[in-house]
Amino acid sequence: YSYGEEGTMYSEEGLTPEMRESAADFLAKLHSVTMRGRFQALYGERITDPIVVFEGVDNREKKLDDMYLELTARNQESLHRAERLFFDHYQFFKGQIKVVKDGMSKLYYMLPRAVIHGDYRPENVTFLNEKVRHVFDWEISREEARIYDIVRRLFFDLSKNDQSFNMKELTDWIVNYQKAAQVYGCPLSEEEIRTIPEM
Repeated sequence: YSYGEEGTMYSEEGLTPEMRESAADFLAKLHSVTMRGRFQALYGERITDPIVVFEGVDNREKKLDDMYLELTARNQESLHRAERLFFDHYQFFKGQIKVVKDGMSKLYYMLPRAVIHGDYRPENVTFLNEKVRHVFDWEISREEARIYDIVRRLFFDLSKNDQSFNMKELTDWIVNYQKAAQVYGCPLSEEEIRTIPEM
């Protein structure tokens, strides 16, 4: 994002309200300048499945099932936090895949698309004077429904040590994003907002 002065990386808990607003502003600006067909890949499209496809090139559902079987065969005491979270909620994930397949697949292709970062979280951002200074880790960026980028960022709240999820943080993040997106002329549509629980 900038190659001038160095910035500082903060944990989720260390972000000030101003930093959160700046993070939302950066993401809204990225999306706004790449929406409505304004993005042209220099070297062709990424070869990856849209997020609503689970049996395609990426074979996501099979990978999910294989990981569950692998974890089942291991000593449950040896699982680290992320593995335990996945293992304990495997049936929920499978249920969500069914929800997406049954109800989201058609709607997904009608949602506004933009270039997404794909892994936008505090560990990939530095701040200077409470403003986003650098954004790293672009290897999974691609054109996708932009609401995925917004909601995926929320998933990382679950990586807190107590694995808590705060509805106020979710609301604040969406409100901050929406304020910035309105300034850039690309506010979230009603359809995008309705898809947040499924995303």
